Amino acid sequence: MTMMKPQMKTVFLGFLTFWCLSSFADYKPSATYVKYKSLVHVHQDGSDEQWLEVQIRVNTQGGVDGIGEQSISFNSTLSTLEVLEAYTIKANGERVTVEPDKIRTQDDVDDGGGSIYSDSKVKLIIYPNLEIGAQIFYKVHLVRHTPVFTGQFYWTRLPSPYYRYEDMQVDLIQDDGIALNIDAKGFTGGKVNSAKDDPDGSVRYQHHFVQNVAYPPETATVSAWDFAPHYTATSFKNYRDVGLAYQRRAAPMAEVSPEIEKKALEITQNAKSDNDKVRALYNWVSRNIRYIGIYAGAGGYVPHEATSILKNQYGDCKDHVALLEAMLKVVGVESTPALINASKAYQLQALATPSLFDHVITYIPKMNLFLDSTAQYAPMGTLPDMDLNKPVILTATGETSRTRSSSPELDYITSNIKLQLMPDGTVVGKTVTKMFGSEEIDSRISRAADLNKDQQRLINRLLNRFFETGSGELTFEDPGLLDLPWQTTASYNLDPVVNLPGQGGLILPTGLSPGEIRGMSIYTPPKLRRFPSTCGSAKYIEHYEMTFPKKMDVIHIPKDVHYKSETLQYEARYVFKNHLLSARRQMIADRKGRICDAKDDIEWNALATVLKHDLRQQILFN
Repeated sequence: MTMMKPQMKTVFLGFLTFWCLSSFADYKPSATYVKYKSLVHVHQDGSDEQWLEVQIRVNTQGGVDGIGEQSISFNSTLSTLEVLEAYTIKANGERVTVEPDKIRTQDDVDDGGGSIYSDSKVKLIIYPNLEIGAQIFYKVHLVRHTPVFTGQFYWTRLPSPYYRYEDMQVDLIQDDGIALNIDAKGFTGGKVNSAKDDPDGSVRYQHHFVQNVAYPPETATVSAWDFAPHYTATSFKNYRDVGLAYQRRAAPMAEVSPEIEKKALEITQNAKSDNDKVRALYNWVSRNIRYIGIYAGAGGYVPHEATSILKNQYGDCKDHVALLEAMLKVVGVESTPALINASKAYQLQALATPSLFDHVITYIPKMNLFLDSTAQYAPMGTLPDMDLNKPVILTATGETSRTRSSSPELDYITSNIKLQLMPDGTVVGKTVTKMFGSEEIDSRISRAADLNKDQQRLINRLLNRFFETGSGELTFEDPGLLDLPWQTTASYNLDPVVNLPGQGGLILPTGLSPGEIRGMSIYTPPKLRRFPSTCGSAKYIEHYEMTFPKKMDVIHIPKDVHYKSETLQYEARYVFKNHLLSARRQMIADRKGRICDAKDDIEWNALATVLKHDLRQQILFN
């Protein structure tokens, strides 16, 4: 179970990977699956054996770059993987065998490209003579001799909507003594007659999948888990069983040792209430336990012992949760791991498997509080956007629950912006911005990343967002001090935004303000959306005060704006008095969930038109 970080990665068997964006009218998928044939033999004890044949045709140069190296993941402690055949089929039909030294076993990498330091390995196949029109082929044999969860089997495949599949076949042999459920959405087939070599008492299933049309990737699409065809086979009866299976492996790792007891009492020595104790321990783990993945054996789903995590002061999400759980026990606060999906999946699937859950956080029942200590810059009581409105399994009981949704009342930004237009057309400005909820976390992360960067380059980058230039300074407290209210202060001098003296007009400059409303005005959804997309709720408030030179005669100010649709609203108010223009802009998105569709894009486009019109309004002067 790894912390998922947003980066394109070749998932097992190359699924759900894409290399190019295009409109559908001229979209040509980078590759086509000519053949995908999988035979999975599931044994009574939950172990399994798989044979896989994959043949892929290269359609574009992007495909050459993308599929020229195939990486196939496996756990070297729990399984063995052998590449039986691998070759390139050139456009003229000639076969070019992949030499043995071009088939390598390497450490797996996380989604950020870093090493995982684990038993998670990849077989890397590097193909020669690859060009448009050529094909790659590999045949592998995978033996998973030790199930991750004793006696349990689960297996899922998600054909990507971004490729064509000419022939996909999944055969599954189920030995007598293990009960499986199968959900093959978008596939045809079912139970078939056993082959002559199948074990006595076994059952065979065969399913086929064909996808003749491929679609281009779209902006902000939710995880394929939520909408794509899929094949799932699992022995888990329900999500409760998934949670309890994790708990059986994880609970012993969260035992209290003398070292943990001593450290927890030291951290909480000045805390008076349970809330204070939880805050102190959460802050300490969040700030002091470095995130790194080290997965030995079944380490993808089993944390290390809490004592070793404390000693080494590093670990992955499971390790964070185990250590925090042990420390909370010391001060009499019970908690449970909460399995969650860290990508863009917002729905539980019909059949229960652990596959959906790639992250784990902490839940404290008596406080109804979720904590993600791997989110280093998330103050207690907040969750990063990737954790919001997600289904979770509370493993101590097996119950399913859900994290809170994004909300304009909890996730918002307010900016107070004071500007002074000088007689030469330059602007002196100061912006104080306060962030809350997931917006606060994102801001803390951004500012932490900027700490060691050249200040002027940072200022230039921020000003150039909206074609402004100048100089300035951005100040803030240590982003890691989670108990302090979070705000940033920007002081800046903008190069002339208008020609003075003389007649003219200007729009309100952004300067070193966050510029969220202006930034959102330029977002354009795809013209045609086929797949559900992610969306959320938030609020952005910008309060401007701009002082004009006394000799300047302001003859026109922007008109007020009031706009409201089903889930979006925007208003702007402008008042000019005694050479001071006061402006207040507020934009609110208040949606019921995190999944939107083409209808929401239409609603957004209508709002964007209003935003652009307002932001173009000028202040006219003589």
